[in-house]
Amino acid sequence: MKLAKLSLAAIVVAGLATSSFAADTLAGAFKNGKVSGALQSYYFNEDDGVKSVDIITNGVDLSYKTGSFMDFSAGFTFQSAFSPWADADAKAKAGFAGDMYGSGGVLSEGYLQYANSGFFAKAGRQYISTPLVAGSGSRVTKESFEGYLAGYTGIKGLTLAGGYVTKMQTRTDGAGNIGKFTKTAKTVTPGAYTVTFDGAYTALAAYKADAFSVNAQYLNVQNVNGGSDDASVYYVDGTYNIPMDSVKVALSAQYGASSGINGFEGNKLGAKVAMTMGDLYAHVAYTTNDNTDKTLAGVGNGADWGYAGGLIYGNNYNPGVDTVGLKVGYKVAGVGLAAMYSDYSVSGGNDYNTLGAQASYSVPGVLKGLGFLVQYDTKNISGAADQSYFRFKANYKF
Repeated sequence: MKLAKLSLAAIVVAGLATSSFAADTLAGAFKNGKVSGALQSYYFNEDDGVKSVDIITNGVDLSYKTGSFMDFSAGFTFQSAFSPWADADAKAKAGFAGDMYGSGGVLSEGYLQYANSGFFAKAGRQYISTPLVAGSGSRVTKESFEGYLAGYTGIKGLTLAGGYVTKMQTRTDGAGNIGKFTKTAKTVTPGAYTVTFDGAYTALAAYKADAFSVNAQYLNVQNVNGGSDDASVYYVDGTYNIPMDSVKVALSAQYGASSGINGFEGNKLGAKVAMTMGDLYAHVAYTTNDNTDKTLAGVGNGADWGYAGGLIYGNNYNPGVDTVGLKVGYKVAGVGLAAMYSDYSVSGGNDYNTLGAQASYSVPGVLKGLGFLVQYDTKNISGAADQSYFRFKANYKF
């Protein structure tokens, strides 16, 4: 469950940001380019009530973005990961084979981009983060996509975009290697079910004003699970900010649905009330799934748009699940603190709740760029063993 979500418009515009240098020659565009990267070391521990499994995965990311030449620019990102101390339990499918144990390197971004007078186009390997198409960045290896995205942002507050995803790069290949781009991409969408696809079309629109914002997206997922059927996924949300002086209150609602293939004919409805006062943040959220079928949340593990869900254990898009979520966050002395509680009522299954907390810190001064994140989440299941998850992440970004 992502703790904060940008608006769809902000996500698209941020993803298309380029260097401020406009060069007169192609060589100048490369000379005006910017190099950035990250060193990462993550420790994960998972206890399912029977066995405790842990892993340390390290990674190095290196990115290069050119300056612009005749409104064109390019970008490249190389990701690598390795887990030198992983034991047999960590390497197993029941451990971290699907998300953390995958050694090697992959070119996750390699794109050509055009931007002029509000029009933009981007083709190639790229990170995408929208409600229905989103690569998760919660592991050492961030998910990426190969495809095309184009749109228009020339009207104040309005973003219109569309695209086609041809391939997806997962976190790992499940066999000990870093994830690669594949024609038939695999995505484990929230709710612990897996779908495969042979490409996906999407169209999105977003509008943001001073007091309110609206986001909408459509996704067509082709040849789901090796069949000839396509799945259609629909999503819309809206937020109204109540004008107040010292306290900011936001009222939000969302709706998502999928159709077209057996097993994924469900829909999900959510509402949220959020409050911000200085460094204090709090919200209460509610989501409900209909009782007939699963709801396909989208493509990529980052397609987790439900308002209510746990810190790590996340949302559930299965039929007949109602969720109430509470979150409180506070920043003090440069340390970000947050706690989340979620209660899941499962029709025909075991009810459960999650309780989690996290702390984050970014080191100032000469070590600027170094940051730490600690997360702990518990899952308490009616009639079954309790589970827990601990994560420690160290990142140095340059």
